[in-house]
Amino acid sequence: MAPGAALATGKPQAFAVVPGPGLLKAGAGLHKAFALNAPALIWVPHGDVPSPWDLIMMPRVRG
Repeated sequence: MAPGAALATGKPQAFAVVPGPGLLKAGAGLHKAFALNAPALIWVPHGDVPSPWDLIMMPRVRG
């Protein structure tokens, strides 16, 4: 979607994917953006990405 939005607006667009299979599958879209000269930026977080369950189970820090 980011390459299409970049072509429609003329402004750079960004998208985020999860590491591993998300990055692998995003490669096709990023390749197409490069071929069309669409300014797109991909963001892949480094390390483990917490799930909503992990965020719920985090201990609360009190100050």
